[in-house]
Amino acid sequence: MPEATVALNYGFDTVATWIHGFDSPDKPSRISRGLFGVDVGLPRILDLHDRLDVPGTFFTPGYTVESFPEETGEIIDRGHEIQCHGWKHQSALEFDSREAERADIERALSAVEALAGERPTGYRSPTGDFSEWTFDILRELGFEFDSSLLGRDFEPYFLREDSFGTAPVDEPFERGEPTGMVEIPFKWLYTEFTYFTHIWSDPYRVGYGDEQAFFRRWRQSFDWMYEHMDNGLFMPILHPQVSGQIPILQAYEGFLEHAASREDVAFKRMSTVAEEFAADPSSYG
Repeated sequence: MPEATVALNYGFDTVATWIHGFDSPDKPSRISRGLFGVDVGLPRILDLHDRLDVPGTFFTPGYTVESFPEETGEIIDRGHEIQCHGWKHQSALEFDSREAERADIERALSAVEALAGERPTGYRSPTGDFSEWTFDILRELGFEFDSSLLGRDFEPYFLREDSFGTAPVDEPFERGEPTGMVEIPFKWLYTEFTYFTHIWSDPYRVGYGDEQAFFRRWRQSFDWMYEHMDNGLFMPILHPQVSGQIPILQAYEGFLEHAASREDVAFKRMSTVAEEFAADPSSYG
């Protein structure tokens, strides 16, 4: 195993971010930001991957797959993987029933499978939320890994039979038994959307962060992991409609060149990380 693994992954949300997440179907200026991710951001990201010869994982809503099949297909044609990100880009907490949430995920699986020719093995909740039903739905549908939760920083772990969404408030929390589903955790600190994106909804947010400061945080975290952990995993999350913009893309490329310059660093797809950890949990962390 290498000293460190980097799993580059993206939320290819496109217009679904605004239509489903911010109630903006009638606001062309917001939708145009998602279209920037399709027409400009994604090609730039894919070209960057070609230049550095590294793989990527794209968590893609079924809405995106069906709306932009040619562009989504380009991701596959250029050697990357598509994983499940729901059909709508909405919180799991917004579904009014177990059946509705399951139907959304099943529709997403069908959309990806129809385009890619294979069923996704991984899932990420569009907003990082789990309902009280999400975990059981994922197991029923045969997912091998999830990447929605935050229980570690630099290593995968096995999800437990915890009471997701229904933890007791008047009694001590009891940890459940481990399951066979792999969790590849993320951190909001490594997600550029919240740092650089201007949002009109409540709460109002001005997202004009400093590119060098943001990617300096990545570099410091990666370097700490590299120097203090055996076989650590660094997994940032980007969005083509954000990270495809200049100068964000330039700062991102600088980080990738820094990580690639260290000895014994491997860039892997998320599915590869999950498979390796499931086969040998000591392979990471």
